[in-house]
This record gives sequence, structure tokens and C-alpha cells, in this order.
Amino acid sequence: MNFIRYHVVHAKVVILYMIALVPLLMLSHYLGEHPEFHRAAVAVKVLIGVLLVVSIWMSHQTSTRILFEDMTFREATVDSLGTVRLYLALLPAVGRFVGLAKKRRTAARGRSPAVVVVFLVEGQRDSEQNPGEQSIPGGSHGEEHEMFGCGRGL
Repeated sequence: MNFIRYHVVHAKVVILYMIALVPLLMLSHYLGEHPEFHRAAVAVKVLIGVLLVVSIWMSHQTSTRILFEDMTFREATVDSLGTVRLYLALLPAVGRFVGLAKKRRTAARGRSPAVVVVFLVEGQRDSEQNPGEQSIPGGSHGEEHEMFGCGRGL
């Protein structure tokens, strides 16, 4: 039953992602009618080919997350884009530009790296006062989980 449900969800997501290609197809058709825009038409057609492959891969990732991880369409798409960001970060030419997004995202959520440093300093003070007891920064309020990226604040 999950097999059929997966393919139905996947087909819907593919159609949704392919709708974004319609303006590029129209632009390609328009540029193809004018011989002076031949190079631009070829560039748009190459972009359409790349976006076809990317949209099919993204639809697979998104539909898998929707079905098997019980995410909404929005959550699954954001998570799939995070996976794309990870793969792009591994490319030597693109990785340096993609790696800066984490700092911007952290600042956008209202957290700064200085908060993590404060938690670390407080944890070091606690361990210096009680050498036999190990303390996790942030105490029992749950901030220690936010520092490691797996807490309630995400």
C-alpha cells in the first residue's frame, strides 16, 4: 500500500515542480524563433535540462520525506533544500558560497554565536567549582540541546 501511495505523492510533487518550468519553456520558444538570440536560447535549454534533473531528484526527496517521515509539504521541501545545500557545499567551486548560509540563518533566528560561547564559559566555571561533577552548559533549561542543534528551539 505504501508503494502505491508513494508513487501518487511523487507524481503530484513532480507535477508541482514542473509547473515552475513553464515560463522557461515559453522563453526558450520565444528565443528560438529569433536567430539573433540563438546562444541565449541554447543557454535557456541547458538550464531547462538541468532543472528537469534537479526537479525530479527534489521530488523524490520531498515525496520520501512526506510519506516516510510524516512531514508536511513545506517541511519536506525545506529539508530537501537543506540536503541540496549539503551536496552543493561538497563541490569545490560552489562550497565556499554555500557555507556562509549557516551564519545568516543563525542570525535570522535571533541566536548569535556569542550565546554558545557564554554557555561554554558557564559550563567551564561549574566544572571548576565542582571538579568531580560534569556539567552541561545551560543547566536544566534545555539550552544545551539548542547549542548542539537538536533541541526544542529548532
